[in-house]
Amino acid sequence: MAVRPEHIEIVEAGTTEREGEYNKLEGVVKEAVFLGDRMDYRVVTRGKEMKVQASALSRIERNAKVTVCFSPEHVSILADVQTKIDVDESELEEVLARE
Repeated sequence: MAVRPEHIEIVEAGTTEREGEYNKLEGVVKEAVFLGDRMDYRVVTRGKEMKVQASALSRIERNAKVTVCFSPEHVSILADVQTKIDVDESELEEVLARE
């Protein structure tokens, strides 16, 4: 699963959250970096790490408990990149010879 960092909203846990059909995950901020026009956060949620970008006005401290929210329309499902494909070498040579 992938969601672009700019499509994720981050709020401190217990504050007003998005209403409607949004995915919501609880997490902890492990890193907060001010980049001038925005903040970059590294959030750990359900044992996984995610990068979140927010307005420079957003000032959530490191180790703060947060909720990250994102719309289902911004979710992309990725194929398993570690899947191995067994290819018979003679079949591969035949295919390459045709090209």
